[in-house]
Amino acid sequence: MIDLSKQEHQQHLLKIGVPQYKIDSIYEKQKRGEKLSNWVKIETSEGNKIIRMPEDPKEIEERKNNHKKIIQHQKLRREQKHEEELHLDEFSELSEEKKLKTMFFKKIEDSIIVKTSCWLWVGNSDEFNKIIKESYETFKHKIDEDIDLSHKCENSKCINPNHLYTTTGGKT
Repeated sequence: MIDLSKQEHQQHLLKIGVPQYKIDSIYEKQKRGEKLSNWVKIETSEGNKIIRMPEDPKEIEERKNNHKKIIQHQKLRREQKHEEELHLDEFSELSEEKKLKTMFFKKIEDSIIVKTSCWLWVGNSDEFNKIIKESYETFKHKIDEDIDLSHKCENSKCINPNHLYTTTGGKT
């Protein structure tokens, strides 16, 4: 069982994310001989979690290592799933189209905000004309250089190809 009068036991709890004020509260209860709760709420990068109070410091390390393994496995599985989705059948145009669309979104994901149905470009403004054309050509069809794109939604930063239409020679 954890003995919070020992500094190393307190350090182990701190390492797994139990806040100091919670450790102090548990320690005070332990000193008074009160029954300790087996569950503690901790704050993690994934949000608040309720965990069972470990019985000894070795269990703390074991749980920490198991948690790391689970997180690594989940990340690996997500990456594998993504790779499976991108797996191409060399004879399928549909697979090639899916790959192009996925690659387009991967490239711009940090530079857009999806609001309602608009895809708002918040990336480098110097790249906007190139990206808007790439968006239209990726999801609709190729366009000639003398063709301009206008917005149906009237949102000048939108790159959603369904909100775009072609015009000729800069005329709207």
